[in-house]
Amino acid sequence: MPDQRLFTPRLSSATLERVNMMLSEEDHALTDHRGTAWTAIITDQLTNKIYLVEGAECGSPGCCCDAVIVAQVNSRSQNIDTMIGVRNLEQPRKAT
Repeated sequence: MPDQRLFTPRLSSATLERVNMMLSEEDHALTDHRGTAWTAIITDQLTNKIYLVEGAECGSPGCCCDAVIVAQVNSRSQNIDTMIGVRNLEQPRKAT
């Protein structure tokens, strides 16, 4: 799958448990902000489910090279600003 990239966000900010997703090149570009705060709506190419994800600290102060799922959403056209603070609507499949 040359046009897809592996993405392994944590299930939430309260856990270290991760899920495996495949992202399009376009969605991967939305999540590839090493070291800075970011938020994006992405689609898992394996399930076609849509998620609001955001950068998370990796452990180094001020670095956001990790990622967490904030919520599963219904549409890519939802406004990110109105969704911040929403938590998981449905748990995605766990990484194996």
